[in-house]
Amino acid sequence: MFNVTGELTAGVEEGSEIFLYPIKDADLDSILAIIRECPPLQQTLIKDSYYFYFDNLPPGRYAPMVPITSFISGQGFPIVDEKQYLNYSLELIYHGGNPRYSLGPFVIQPLLNASS
Repeated sequence: MFNVTGELTAGVEEGSEIFLYPIKDADLDSILAIIRECPPLQQTLIKDSYYFYFDNLPPGRYAPMVPITSFISGQGFPIVDEKQYLNYSLELIYHGGNPRYSLGPFVIQPLLNASS
């Protein structure tokens, strides 16, 4: 299980939350459909207007989402801290979104050349 930290590229209002959704692929339309139709896996308060944390995630693909109405001035995006841990990597896929949602999909996956 992995603990994921990250930072927003723009500040949000105090008390704003970030939502985490499991995804099958990082296609924008697929992610937006999941956000509209499914409850989040986790949601947490954003600390000090920029910082977020998700805990106990198994390997997989995820999309953190912040509603654009949370940002103070201009749309920002959630960026996870990329790292390697116990033969796994945590990597940002991209950051982007639409006029309603800011996204930063990422993947936790085994390292390609990991030795057992």
